[in-house]
Amino acid sequence: GLQKRLEQLELEGITINDLPKSSRDIVQGLFVSVELEAKVFENQYSEQSLARASDMVFKKQDYSKAMGYYLQLESIAENPKNNAASKIGLMRCYYLMKNDADAIAYATKVLAIENVSTELINEAHYTIAQSYLTQQKYDDAMAEFRVLASSAKSALGAEANYQIANIYYLKNDFKASEKAVFDFIKGGKGTVYWISKA
Repeated sequence: GLQKRLEQLELEGITINDLPKSSRDIVQGLFVSVELEAKVFENQYSEQSLARASDMVFKKQDYSKAMGYYLQLESIAENPKNNAASKIGLMRCYYLMKNDADAIAYATKVLAIENVSTELINEAHYTIAQSYLTQQKYDDAMAEFRVLASSAKSALGAEANYQIANIYYLKNDFKASEKAVFDFIKGGKGTVYWISKA
């Protein structure tokens, strides 16, 4: 109810600060109530409260706090949907907080979730690839970008092709880099942005 209405207002360009003060106080009070319920009470509602609290805090871009809720949720989740949501949330939090090792670990866990969507599979491979790239583990990053380049038929796939050429360049293999760029352009695999960047 309330969460869906707040999301609808956000889509309409209305934030909590645009609401009258009394409404704002009610919404913030409900938010604190959900957080408190998630922290304090361990009962049949804990799992659902943690799922809601972690999602709300993540949407507020408080990734450190969301990470704490996702970790709690992961430890108690009996519902497969909540268990998956905790792993996905942790993958995203760790990635956004630039914690590469844990981002890779949770992206790997996301890949192991049954019936995961193609979009999430691509996001997990992207998370792993970018994290390896940041760590300068170029061969590992390239392997993940190759998976993306062959499966993602979107801007993600185009970026993966660009990153493959970039990794060759970073490894001082200029011939391979140049070939990858020309194959990328000739194959028409990219968006205008990634082709021009190559």
